[in-house]
Amino acid sequence: MKIVVKQPFKASDQYIFRIILKEKGGRKSFRIGFQSQNFTIRHDRFWDSFYPLMYLTRRGGPLFDKHDKASAVFDFPVLGRVAEFFERRAANFGIDFSVEAERDDAYSCDAATDGSVVLFGGGKDSRLLLGTLRELGNDPKVASAFGARNASDIGGALCFEPFEGSMASRIVPGLMMLPRTIYQGSGLGEVHKKTPWHQYYDISSMDALVDTSNLLKSYGIHTDIVAPQSILPYNIVQRILCDRYPDIAQGQASVPRDAASDKNLHVSLLEAFCGRSYLRHCNQELFKKLLSDFITRQTNEGSSFGIRDHYEIISREMRAIIFKLAARGQLPVGPELVPSEWDADWINYIHKYVYEGVSDDLLVIYREYADLYPVSTSAESLPPSLRACIRPRVTGSGGGEA
Repeated sequence: MKIVVKQPFKASDQYIFRIILKEKGGRKSFRIGFQSQNFTIRHDRFWDSFYPLMYLTRRGGPLFDKHDKASAVFDFPVLGRVAEFFERRAANFGIDFSVEAERDDAYSCDAATDGSVVLFGGGKDSRLLLGTLRELGNDPKVASAFGARNASDIGGALCFEPFEGSMASRIVPGLMMLPRTIYQGSGLGEVHKKTPWHQYYDISSMDALVDTSNLLKSYGIHTDIVAPQSILPYNIVQRILCDRYPDIAQGQASVPRDAASDKNLHVSLLEAFCGRSYLRHCNQELFKKLLSDFITRQTNEGSSFGIRDHYEIISREMRAIIFKLAARGQLPVGPELVPSEWDADWINYIHKYVYEGVSDDLLVIYREYADLYPVSTSAESLPPSLRACIRPRVTGSGGGEA
């Protein structure tokens, strides 16, 4: 596949790229970008290279699970290290990808960064981030894609409308605000290791986020991208949010009410596991159907968890919650219908081994609700894709742990 990226259109409230795809069967043209609703966009040449390449090389763009080889031709100069970074990222995703453009190796942005930004999607994860940061005395800006819908209850939110729903178009507008720290609301279900990478890994795993942050810093943009809740199973996220920040939780918009989807079942199960009613997300008849369909499908399909198992840890947490709720008689299915191997106690713990750098202040809050997972004694009880996140301990010359 050949991809052509045209010179972007830039205005104080718009940022638009036209992209042309050329295949054997013909060509098609579309646009990516966003429109600001209540803030001035801070344009820079860095984003002209970064934004379209992030879009093209991850899921949501025209490649990933659709094509495994492509080249992108830019009709404007591309920053050299940015091109090389996303060529490597594409390889992490199993794509043979090259950038064909004049490369500029001299440009430096040297932008002043300040404060913090929460990438706000309106669901449980970003709402917990906002609640914890405010409690700790941090007053972050809130950058919200589709903000008129997702952040209508959050005063002062900086809202924008992407022209499509890719994660690149939800994340880059927040990065362009030039915060010192930007918070991404990822949970434990997005950091498990697979080769090639699944679709969440580059925006959730701290290893990948540190690499992205280092790229920004190499151009003088001193922003750290962090995902502190990547150590939390989603039931713990939901519990802390509802227990500690009920006003923020009230506006939770993880999924449209009564949506016939596994995501709605997931959120409804989290609510039930936390001792709350799932009815604000899902009516009873739909819940029964979604639950029955999930049990049937997961029982028949075994270890099939979506594209590159991107949904594996989410599905395993759902399985464990279903087992535990059915055993308590709190589901409209009998426990005999739920396989015993679905039970798992790792869903009750904080998994700090996936991000050892989480701040002590946040960890104090999290530990009011759960203990740290006992890696030294129970690593074998974890799914292999989580076990792969455990770093080998460094030993000193005397053989002891350093």
